[in-house]
Amino acid sequence: MKYLGGNRDTRVSLLFKLSEVDRMERFNYVPGQEFAITPEGVGAALEMLRERVAAASELAFVGELTDRFPGARVVLVGGIVRDALIGLKSKDYDFVVEGVEYDDLVEFLAQYGEVEYKQSRSYGVLKFQPQGYHEKLDIALPRTEIYEPGQRAGNANVSLEKVAIEEDFSRRDYTINALGLDMKTGEIIDPFGGVEDLRRGQIRAVNDPRERFMEDPTRILRGIRFAAKLGFKIEEKTLRAMAELKDEMVRTFVDEEGREVARVPVEKVRDELLRALQADPVRCVELYDQLGILQMYLPEVAAMKGVPQPQEFHSEGDVFVHTKLVLDHLPQKAPVELILAALMHDIGKVDTYQPPKVTGDRIRFNGHAEVSARQAEAVLERLRVNKKDGTIAKTVWLVENHMKALSFAEMRVSTQKKLARHEQFPNLVALTAADAASSLRPDRTTDSSFVPVMQRIWQEVAREREAGKGPVLLDGHEIARVLKRHMPDFSQREHGRLIGKIKNMVMEAYDEGIVNSKDEALAWLSDNFEELVRKLK
Repeated sequence: MKYLGGNRDTRVSLLFKLSEVDRMERFNYVPGQEFAITPEGVGAALEMLRERVAAASELAFVGELTDRFPGARVVLVGGIVRDALIGLKSKDYDFVVEGVEYDDLVEFLAQYGEVEYKQSRSYGVLKFQPQGYHEKLDIALPRTEIYEPGQRAGNANVSLEKVAIEEDFSRRDYTINALGLDMKTGEIIDPFGGVEDLRRGQIRAVNDPRERFMEDPTRILRGIRFAAKLGFKIEEKTLRAMAELKDEMVRTFVDEEGREVARVPVEKVRDELLRALQADPVRCVELYDQLGILQMYLPEVAAMKGVPQPQEFHSEGDVFVHTKLVLDHLPQKAPVELILAALMHDIGKVDTYQPPKVTGDRIRFNGHAEVSARQAEAVLERLRVNKKDGTIAKTVWLVENHMKALSFAEMRVSTQKKLARHEQFPNLVALTAADAASSLRPDRTTDSSFVPVMQRIWQEVAREREAGKGPVLLDGHEIARVLKRHMPDFSQREHGRLIGKIKNMVMEAYDEGIVNSKDEALAWLSDNFEELVRKLK
């Protein structure tokens, strides 16, 4: 087996030993701890990976392919090999096949599943869905790519002429992704020292980083994502090239339809940003800031730097420092809307900042939650975040309501429960808990006294929901019947809004413990009808 050795001074956690092969299946990867990649461990990890491929019925074509074409090299490539070596599970089976003609490969694969080869000849990648398998695999021929000035990221002139797999790897982005497992021999293909970089815990571009980023500047964002996901540092030469060439991402050119477009579409920026934030939000924000990318795509977040806060409540620092602390206090595997809300919950403080000489007492940010919510919505729409799945609406609701936690304990029970019934309330509890933990008094203490109250109301609402007590005791028809008995001139059209207001009052009575059933609600409404209507007028 080909193996590249090296030192053990690394930042990420993993220890493979030949006698502990099954450890890989159980391993829980935690960025930031010590680990060592041994030659025995690399061999064990790759052998396990090869056995997993051999045991998967949907991947039976791999062994058959090497039998049918004895001179072929079938290599499992990319992230799945990298992840196997550091103990992460992955199911992204991508293969490169050397020594088989394009048409022969298409004909062979068609026996084992569905092949999408329309236009594939031009770039040498087949989308292949094996029989009985739910996902499509990439089956590629080794290729070289030449990017020309004015091309959008991801577009290149491709050549398939007598290209070896090692040459194919030379066009890949980072050394830790330029790894392959030869499915016949079990040897690792590592022409650029990717195993050593895994050992060192570093992200390093293949060959000249400037060339890699000029070819496709999206790779800059991918490098940040890998650094956030793996807890790796970015090698200095690669980091400098990222900073120097970041403007290539927003450089524009005129496409075939005469439109001016950026080299990196905003959709790709969005996808890389969200994935990096979900991997490690603090690391992501710090790298975006360090490289000057934060100002390019999230100027509202960058603008928080240097905005002071009242020392009696925020001795931790300015709004930007506070925001990073909030991100750091979020629960593990927080949903994307919670991360985005934490990132932007205070962006409105930039525009609402009022110094003591204006307020007469201390720094204030009156109405900043509402301003932050409007700005957050604009940011997410600019990044073309999905509206249909509710991500924007959920994020905006969290930002808009994050200050309500401070007065939650003083709210009426009905108001508390109304808020707690919102589907995003659990995330609101998490957000405000992180916010409180990141708001340091001068003595470095915090105030999270409202959190237990929020949790108690949340649990109470959950128990009521499980018991079948929904938020509507009386529906509109039942209230209308009561109105007809007490109002001779009742009209559904004229009094529709009154019905809605009474429905809310009945629910408030339930939340306050005044009524506990439909019958009690009907009796209470009839007995107090005149007084209720008078309050509503």
